[in-house]
Amino acid sequence: MEPTIPQRLLNQKKRLNVDRPTKAVAYIRVSDDSQIDGESLDTQKAHIETYAERHGLDIVKWFGDEGESAKTISKRADMMEMLKYCAARKGKVGYAVFYNMKRASRDAKSYYGDFKTVLEGLGMAVRSATEYIDDTPTGRFMEGMLVLNGQLDNEIKGKTTVDNMQSVAMQGWWQHGFLHGYDLVRIKVGVKKKHTTLKKNKNATVVASLFHAFANGGLTQSDIKRMANERGLRNFKGKPLDDNGIHRMLTQPTYAGYICSKHTNYEMYEGKHIGEAIVDLDTFQRVQQQLSSTSRTRSGIKMVINNEQYPLKRFMLCFNCIKPLYASSPKTGGGKSHSPRYHCARKSCRGIVPSMKAETANELFSKLLKDIQPEESTIKLYREILNRTAMRQLDNLNNRIGTLRSSLTSLESERNTAMRRWNSGSMSDSDKDGLLASIDVDRLEKREQLEALEEQQSIKRTQIDYIMNFMGNAHKLWVDADVEMRQRFQSIIFPEGVVLDTKNIQFGTSLISPLYRYAPIKKDLSMSDKSLVVIPRGIEPLLPG
Repeated sequence: MEPTIPQRLLNQKKRLNVDRPTKAVAYIRVSDDSQIDGESLDTQKAHIETYAERHGLDIVKWFGDEGESAKTISKRADMMEMLKYCAARKGKVGYAVFYNMKRASRDAKSYYGDFKTVLEGLGMAVRSATEYIDDTPTGRFMEGMLVLNGQLDNEIKGKTTVDNMQSVAMQGWWQHGFLHGYDLVRIKVGVKKKHTTLKKNKNATVVASLFHAFANGGLTQSDIKRMANERGLRNFKGKPLDDNGIHRMLTQPTYAGYICSKHTNYEMYEGKHIGEAIVDLDTFQRVQQQLSSTSRTRSGIKMVINNEQYPLKRFMLCFNCIKPLYASSPKTGGGKSHSPRYHCARKSCRGIVPSMKAETANELFSKLLKDIQPEESTIKLYREILNRTAMRQLDNLNNRIGTLRSSLTSLESERNTAMRRWNSGSMSDSDKDGLLASIDVDRLEKREQLEALEEQQSIKRTQIDYIMNFMGNAHKLWVDADVEMRQRFQSIIFPEGVVLDTKNIQFGTSLISPLYRYAPIKKDLSMSDKSLVVIPRGIEPLLPG
């Protein structure tokens, strides 16, 4: 009796011996016009049709990405459509035919990962109309070698292109796109060669004014962004500039007449557009110094935006547009000195809102705070909260200090014990030295911790005394605090900021914190004193004026 082959294995044998369908899809592609003479779409199509006729294949669908130069399969729209077409007709299409393997892919990883694996899952094979490829080991080897050869050719061309771009950049030519304040101008430098230079346009003066404003100090990049958008500066998509756009503009050496990019290995080269520089090198360098001192939040670095000269920036409002006043430091005295000032640069306020010296505005606000006092109930509650919080914090510190002192006492006891054992001969010299070294390291570490905690304890007590002494004196607190604490404190008292009438030297606000009240110390205010608390027209009065 002859053995019977199981049906499962018969099915596998049947699938193994079934020939692929003779239906095929074809793919043709040129990257750009320069390839049309050598490998045009018509030339590729003719070779594929000849190959199909010779091998008995029926081309049922043509695909092509004319002008597509993407290296990877996934970035070619028509290639992806071809895969979808074949997947929807699994078992009905047997081959994918290309003019050559360079047209299939110039990246081996993408070819095998994104394309070949998919076709094998569909039971399909790849064929080249001009190269020898089949299902034999030699044919599969040739398939891989041809794809790798295309990748090598592509990488060599890429390296040549990069070298050429570096050479052009080092000669001082612009090789990038849109730049605020400039028009791109193509200049013929050879029979078929053109380079790009830059010509100032109507936005050049706006860009220059932003550079000068930032170089003079007192402004953040957010201030520059607001000014740029108010003056109509837009990105290449016609949208308002964002923080990154402003930072890129302020750090672009091209505005000072230099080329500096990856093509120059980030070295500075004098630009062919040097006659069209928007700012001088000195201004550009001062901007870089300002950026260094007001570092953006990158790599965990905290952004420093507070300036001691302008504690009221982003808090004091323009009386005309009711928006935050700017802070800047324009040159005075023939450019020999700077004058820190508050001002409003918005179009609606130009010529209407005069600027004011920062020192004068700060003094006026300080005088206003002399008439601001906490409510009695606030002082009482605050004192209670402060005492309880302070006692808790001090208790915690005292507990930790006590624990450390006990640990030091224990270490001292261990040290004495070790010395007694060594004196009695029950411990060797090496054991004694090792143990004492370990104990001394622990003692040193704990002493450092103890000193740090005792210093905190002293600071806490000083802080509590200070706050308790000056809690009811808003003026004293504001004057003595650093700029960051000033800004927090003034925002607590006036949550919506204060309006400053720079014409009549008048302060006003629509809201004062319920924790505080306006209580003039003087019984008979002079007209000049009253003007400090007059509410400008359009603002609902809360303080008496």
